[in-house]
Amino acid sequence: MILPTNQLDNNFIIPTVNGRRIQVVRVSCPLTTELQIFTLHAKYNVTVQKEEFYEFEDSEVSVIKSDKGVLVMSYPKESGKLESYMMTVYGVNQYKTTYNIIVPGAVKSNSYVSMTFSSGSADGFQIDHNIVYAVTHFNNTISGITYTTVSYSISAGAHTISHRSNLCFGLWIYGESKDDSYGFPGGMTYTDYS
Repeated sequence: MILPTNQLDNNFIIPTVNGRRIQVVRVSCPLTTELQIFTLHAKYNVTVQKEEFYEFEDSEVSVIKSDKGVLVMSYPKESGKLESYMMTVYGVNQYKTTYNIIVPGAVKSNSYVSMTFSSGSADGFQIDHNIVYAVTHFNNTISGITYTTVSYSISAGAHTISHRSNLCFGLWIYGESKDDSYGFPGGMTYTDYS
């Protein structure tokens, strides 16, 4: 789940993790980097030295902007019987318009997808060409741009996810069963530096 450094981005929306009110977000910086962190309740700047990282807690929707490419990871905290796990958060410039995914299946498992985007509407997401309605929905408006994260319940198996307006969005798949939890990105585009 770790990208080559030439694919690191500098603009991130942290996805909501349904059922986990708190997650730790870690930003790893290959070079000395200026970070701007926007949560629902605060805005602040942090300088992170080369090959160091910065962590903060996220509860709804946060946005990270950096002056250099960084790697962002999310660690949803343990909650009751739900285990912790780690997942990569890809940048806004790596979003796609359509995802073909496979959701793991297990006895008594609950699985979700979260989408993030910075323009457009949460209305219009389609799973297997059927319009779906959000389980959770959070917005954070920064300098006139509204950053959004939404979550949807999803069944195990193969699915196609898109938006009827051809919106570019980030996608994460996650869930838990009685004995395990998991989370991973649904895919990403790569920048061609050749």
